[in-house]
Amino acid sequence: MNADKALLTFGNETMLERVVRIVSSIVDPRHIVVVAAANQQLPALKTIVVRDSVEYHGPLPALVCGFAALPPNTEAVFITGCDTPLLNPAIIESLFQQLGESDAIVPQDAERLYPLCAVYRTNIFTRIEEQIRAGGNSLHQLVLQLDAKLIPVEKLRELDPEMLSLKNVNSHEDYFSALECAGLSTP
Repeated sequence: MNADKALLTFGNETMLERVVRIVSSIVDPRHIVVVAAANQQLPALKTIVVRDSVEYHGPLPALVCGFAALPPNTEAVFITGCDTPLLNPAIIESLFQQLGESDAIVPQDAERLYPLCAVYRTNIFTRIEEQIRAGGNSLHQLVLQLDAKLIPVEKLRELDPEMLSLKNVNSHEDYFSALECAGLSTP
């Protein structure tokens, strides 16, 4: 997009601030970890902020940084990107409630997994590190190696009929569409 997606304006806040606000309606902000690039500018956040020591290597090294910064005794975490401004808090809450004894709960449709709108147990930390050491950087591959509960997207539609929680912003067109869905004007 030739722009830092986290800092895109979304109403009266940045996209990152919006995502943090939505997640914090379910998760105590003191337990939210934002993993940013080493030199990335961020708005003021009332969360834990850590810097990714291995930039541009996918989400797994960022997960290692994020998991390491979690408060002690954190059992499970919701993971998302800064580019999901249409998250529905009911989806987050439902995923936590349905986790059960699984390592993770990940939405899935006929075409793909959605590992960046999922809940993971923190005890998978060492498995993430092992995958990175083995040269793997795929979050999808990690999910397939876990005892993950794959939840059909259709089972989440009653909470989010259009499944906007799974839409991320990767282009200007996506950005303008997300603003429109949120009832916001374009900058």
